Amino acid sequence: MGTLTLESPLDTAVCILDYRLSRATSPVTAAIFKYRIALLRTKISKSYKKVSAVVSPVSVSPNWYSAFIC
Repeated sequence: MGTLTLESPLDTAVCILDYRLSRATSPVTAAIFKYRIALLRTKISKSYKKVSAVVSPVSVSPNWYSAFIC
Protein backbone atom coordinates (compact mmCIF):
# COMPACT_ATOMS: atom_id res chain seq x y z
CA MET A 1 0.00 0.00 0.00
CA GLY A 2 1.32 3.47 -0.90
CA THR A 3 1.92 6.43 1.36
CA LEU A 4 -0.61 9.24 1.29
CA THR A 5 0.51 12.75 2.21
CA LEU A 6 -2.26 15.01 3.43
CA GLU A 7 -1.96 18.77 3.32
CA SER A 8 -4.49 19.65 6.01
CA PRO A 9 -7.18 18.29 8.31
CA LEU A 10 -9.65 19.09 5.53
CA ASP A 11 -7.78 16.72 3.21
CA THR A 12 -8.04 14.06 5.90
CA ALA A 13 -11.78 14.64 6.15
CA VAL A 14 -12.16 14.26 2.37
CA CYS A 15 -10.25 10.97 2.45
CA ILE A 16 -12.46 9.65 5.23
CA LEU A 17 -15.63 10.71 3.43
CA ASP A 18 -14.36 9.15 0.18
CA TYR A 19 -13.85 5.89 2.03
CA ARG A 20 -17.30 6.06 3.60
CA LEU A 21 -18.79 6.88 0.20
CA SER A 22 -17.19 3.75 -1.24
CA ARG A 23 -18.83 1.71 1.52
CA ALA A 24 -22.27 3.38 1.32
CA THR A 25 -25.12 1.05 0.42
CA SER A 26 -27.95 3.59 0.35
CA PRO A 27 -28.29 6.11 -2.50
CA VAL A 28 -29.34 8.74 0.05
CA THR A 29 -26.23 8.15 2.14
CA ALA A 30 -24.03 8.26 -0.96
CA ALA A 31 -25.62 11.58 -2.00
CA ILE A 32 -24.94 13.05 1.45
CA PHE A 33 -21.29 11.98 1.32
CA LYS A 34 -20.89 13.39 -2.21
CA TYR A 35 -22.38 16.70 -1.08
CA ARG A 36 -20.08 16.91 1.96
CA ILE A 37 -17.04 16.03 -0.15
CA ALA A 38 -17.93 18.77 -2.65
CA LEU A 39 -18.27 21.32 0.16
CA LEU A 40 -14.92 20.35 1.66
CA ARG A 41 -13.13 20.45 -1.71
CA THR A 42 -14.52 23.94 -2.31
CA LYS A 43 -13.31 25.02 1.11
CA ILE A 44 -9.88 23.47 0.45
CA SER A 45 -9.50 25.20 -2.90
CA LYS A 46 -10.39 28.56 -1.34
CA SER A 47 -7.93 28.08 1.52
CA TYR A 48 -5.11 27.08 -0.89
CA LYS A 49 -5.71 30.23 -2.94
CA LYS A 50 -5.15 32.30 0.19
CA VAL A 51 -1.98 30.42 1.11
CA SER A 52 -0.51 30.33 -2.38
CA ALA A 53 -0.44 34.10 -2.81
CA VAL A 54 3.15 35.22 -3.40
CA VAL A 55 4.41 38.44 -1.93
CA SER A 56 6.37 40.54 -4.37
CA PRO A 57 10.01 41.15 -3.42
CA VAL A 58 9.63 44.68 -4.82
CA SER A 59 8.49 47.26 -2.30
CA VAL A 60 5.42 49.08 -3.57
CA SER A 61 3.62 51.75 -1.61
CA PRO A 62 -0.07 50.97 -1.15
CA ASN A 63 -2.46 53.16 -3.09
CA TRP A 64 -6.08 53.25 -4.17
CA TYR A 65 -5.44 51.38 -7.45
CA SER A 66 -3.57 48.46 -5.89
CA ALA A 67 -6.70 47.45 -3.98
CA PHE A 68 -8.32 46.37 -7.27
CA ILE A 69 -5.52 44.19 -8.61
CA CYS A 70 -6.32 40.49 -8.47
